[in-house]
Amino acid sequence: GRGKGGAAGHGREARKRRASGRIGKPGGSRQRPAPADEKEARRRRGAAGAKRRGAALLGAGRPDEALASFNRAIKTDPGDAGSHEGRAMALYQLERSEEALASLDEAVRLNPDSLVAHEGRGRILHGLGRLEEALAACDEAVRLDPGVASRHEKRARMLFEMDRDEEALASLDRAVRLDPRDAVAHQGRGRILHGLGRLDEALAACDRAARLSQGNADVRTTRGDVLFDLGRREEALAEYGDAVRLGPEDAEAHAGRGKALLNLGRHEEALASLNEAAWLSGGSDPSILVLRGTVLVALGLPDKAARDLEAAGAADPDDAEGRMWLGVAYARLGRIEEASALMDGAVEALPLDPTARLVRGQALLDAGRAAEALASFDEAIRLDGSSAEARMCRGRALAASGDDGGALAAYEEAARLDPQWPGAHKGRGAVLIRAGRHRRALAALARAARLDPGDYETRAGMARALFMLGRHREAFRAYDEAASIEPRRAAIYLWRGEAHCLFGRHREALDDADMAIYLERGMWQAHMLRGEALRGAGRADGAAEAYAEASRHRPDMAAPHYLRGMALGSIGMLGEALAALDEAARIDAGSSAVACGRGEALAGLGRHGEAHAALDEAARLDPRNRNVGRVRRLLPERGAEDAGAAAGGAEEEGAKKEAVAGERRGRRRGRA
Repeated sequence: GRGKGGAAGHGREARKRRASGRIGKPGGSRQRPAPADEKEARRRRGAAGAKRRGAALLGAGRPDEALASFNRAIKTDPGDAGSHEGRAMALYQLERSEEALASLDEAVRLNPDSLVAHEGRGRILHGLGRLEEALAACDEAVRLDPGVASRHEKRARMLFEMDRDEEALASLDRAVRLDPRDAVAHQGRGRILHGLGRLDEALAACDRAARLSQGNADVRTTRGDVLFDLGRREEALAEYGDAVRLGPEDAEAHAGRGKALLNLGRHEEALASLNEAAWLSGGSDPSILVLRGTVLVALGLPDKAARDLEAAGAADPDDAEGRMWLGVAYARLGRIEEASALMDGAVEALPLDPTARLVRGQALLDAGRAAEALASFDEAIRLDGSSAEARMCRGRALAASGDDGGALAAYEEAARLDPQWPGAHKGRGAVLIRAGRHRRALAALARAARLDPGDYETRAGMARALFMLGRHREAFRAYDEAASIEPRRAAIYLWRGEAHCLFGRHREALDDADMAIYLERGMWQAHMLRGEALRGAGRADGAAEAYAEASRHRPDMAAPHYLRGMALGSIGMLGEALAALDEAARIDAGSSAVACGRGEALAGLGRHGEAHAALDEAARLDPRNRNVGRVRRLLPERGAEDAGAAAGGAEEEGAKKEAVAGERRGRRRGRA
């Protein structure tokens, strides 16, 4: 027993000695941690756990709880850059950008080579509009890891927003070299090349992007923009249509489609697309509002156009194009002074843009200021001598000035510059109609119709030529075709109504006048047509009201006042008739017809001397005015009138003497 016990005791002692011999020697047992080291390890483990919980909460979309976890991690271990990065992400999701930026600044201080921190700083600074600082942060991320295509794309986006297009293009070129299948980079190249005017290269880049990302609506929209500026409008429309199909909620795709339809003259469809774009963008995108305002101007709805364009101007006061089209709307509304100021401002803001001159000239022409319009068109030609549109507009201005020969030469020059430009042939046709050369006019207009079957004005011009050639049935069919092309165009109903009036079809003319007024309340010509139709139907009182409405819209024109005066005179309201004719004479003192009308009203009022004087003036202004003789026959001859006046004066004097004598006799009898 003693042997066993001794052996066991000896074994324990031996193990103790062996263990004590290993302690403190290399390869021996590890020392137990000192109390301070153990505390530090626990602290680090706690910070790491809080950081992991924060990351998990961020991934679960609970940034407020994540922020609390990251704050605990930082409190426990303030030197850990990752916790500051996580805290910044949580703050960014809570839209506390300035605090997030401060956290990332601290992360960069702790770890200057942190890609996450530099990229995060770039994103937040970009969102705050501090583009120079954002670009510097992006550059640092690229320096740390230049082999990632997406970093070069982000850098290009910032450079693009800073209008540093060439540098942005270079960054995208590097992105494409790193990843040739990066559709976003190819699309970005297309957009920048488009802005630089390198349209063929832009289209090639967009084609590459479209092949790589066939379901991307944004790529299709960009490609449509390039095709549009290449003049390939039908292809652009098809591309925008694909973009709308792929991205029905994409406002830019709908806006692009509306722009293409506007340019193709399909105004009703353009308005529908732009209404959709405006709804999708919340109704506040100034570029969409400008496009829709332009369509509304083209549809003859200047009041609605002005509302859109005023809203666009409030959102983007520096948009010269918006101001330009607002000027057009104001001109159509008769607000000429405001229109001129807006146009002049747009031209000043776009000193090298011929389009601004063209639009200003067209507005001036619509306002009846043909000489100023001609000067504006000549400026456009000086800036772009190859513009067929500018020559065509010049032709319009010359025609409005009465220079049909000059107008015809301008239209022929426009047709030479661009034989496929329908407007040049349409303008030639209009001038030839005025010159009485109706067969040649019809040929020119038929060519314009072949080039642009959807132009309502061409159809209406053909109708006028056919009418003058005696082909009345075909003429009215052409008017009907024009109305089917643009059913909301008031001018078509005006022109067709005028044709009905010439045929004595006053009911049909009245219907067309009413439709024109419904579509464009301020169209004074439609009120004039209504007056003519009512007068032809024997309703002079209604005609007088229609002419009064026309004069309210154009108080500066003599014709509405004159015709109102004549209508009132025909129903015996001679005093009001004379007042209207006096206003017409004040506006146009050189009109023989107005002077003759005044003579007729004065004759009816018995003011024969003034009537003779007015008729003398009418004869002086136009010796061929036959109405002067007709009215003068209603008056007593000047000599007879003077003799009658003298006889009347003698009788009056005798009556006065007899009255005085009778009064004296009465007083004598009273005294007796």
